[in-house]
Amino acid sequence: MRRPWRRASRPSPLDPLRADPTGRALGLDLPPGRLCHATLHGRSAVPLMWCSDTPAEPGQWARLAAATRGTGRYPLLLGGGTGYERGPREEVPWRGRLAPRFVTDPDAFDADRVLAEAWPRYVPDDGEDELDDRGRPLTLAPFGPRWPGPAAPCALAGTDPEATAADLADALLAAGTLIHPRLGLAPAPRGADVLTAVGWTGQVNLHTDPAPYTAVLRRWEDRYGARLIALTDDTLHLSVAAPPRTPEHALALAAEHFAFCPDGILQGSGTLAAYAAEAVLDQPSWCFWWD
Repeated sequence: MRRPWRRASRPSPLDPLRADPTGRALGLDLPPGRLCHATLHGRSAVPLMWCSDTPAEPGQWARLAAATRGTGRYPLLLGGGTGYERGPREEVPWRGRLAPRFVTDPDAFDADRVLAEAWPRYVPDDGEDELDDRGRPLTLAPFGPRWPGPAAPCALAGTDPEATAADLADALLAAGTLIHPRLGLAPAPRGADVLTAVGWTGQVNLHTDPAPYTAVLRRWEDRYGARLIALTDDTLHLSVAAPPRTPEHALALAAEHFAFCPDGILQGSGTLAAYAAEAVLDQPSWCFWWD
């Protein structure tokens, strides 16, 4: 059994914001905001994130990303409806649904093994007539009950993951994708580590511990130039600097997506091939949600 990841005694990269909420001493010049301590199990001894009190504006994410690179503080867009109603000042987004108590060490997980173990839990056995959430036959062809293996990486040479990330941040705000979007900071050195740093519970219907998901996101950062841009109570938005450019490659990566988050197919495309064509092939962003 993996033990909880003990972090309470470690200094937080957000601690300087206690005395200097503007972050100017850190070169941040933050808008009005608050440090968030509330969790599913009570008040955290260390701040789990910083959240702006005012709506996020275009360009803010990019400026904050440039100012925080290499500092152990990672910028986010935080979206959601229920967590931003009037209430205690220290209330975190999503009504304290963060649960760092459930978190284990993401270094203990191998992304390939995480996906390989998840695949058979969601794939029907041979001969079974399984339907997606719309009553359509669930088709994962050409793959079967056995995990097909990891997809090949894409070449990152000539790409600019940070520019792609900034473009998606502004696009999400322009499109109104996020409800009551706020600017956020998490105590994490990279986007993949945000889930474990804050104790995110969006995936709780499938797994209480976000550490396996951090392991997979690290893999996609390294292989496809993916960056976590926005977080809601149950949804992740990633920018992708180097997505697959062929249908075959997209299909192989779609299998990884299904093992990571099956709802995109069960509640969306209905077949792996359709999902690969719609959501993976040449796509500069990926969205995952858990219902």
